[in-house]
Amino acid sequence: MASLSEAPRLGIDPTKTVVASKATAQDAVEDQTALFDSDEFRMYCYKVPPCAKRAAHEWTTCPWAHPGEKARRRDPRVYSYLAIPCPDTKEGKECPRGDDCANCHSLFEYWLHPSRYRTQLCRNNDG
Repeated sequence: MASLSEAPRLGIDPTKTVVASKATAQDAVEDQTALFDSDEFRMYCYKVPPCAKRAAHEWTTCPWAHPGEKARRRDPRVYSYLAIPCPDTKEGKECPRGDDCANCHSLFEYWLHPSRYRTQLCRNNDG
């Protein structure tokens, strides 16, 4: 593979190469944003797989699950649970059934469950 210092000898304009890589990075960001905004991602991936980042970062804006985070969800394709609140977690207790519970354990599991997601219009306070 040729280095950037060899670019003029090969007839490659290094400034265009850098611009192309910036465009590629921008395309990657746009693709990632489109993925995160998709209904499929929100129902099945948002706060489900563990975050791979090891550096400190803002959990509330990260779409992945973090240790000790209340927003963690079970994948509804893997765990068969209903969009009905668990009676134990509703009372503030820890559910003895854990991931095997047939009910949802958080607001995220409730609202992002495929049987509920986008099934009601939002209420607006304008009138």
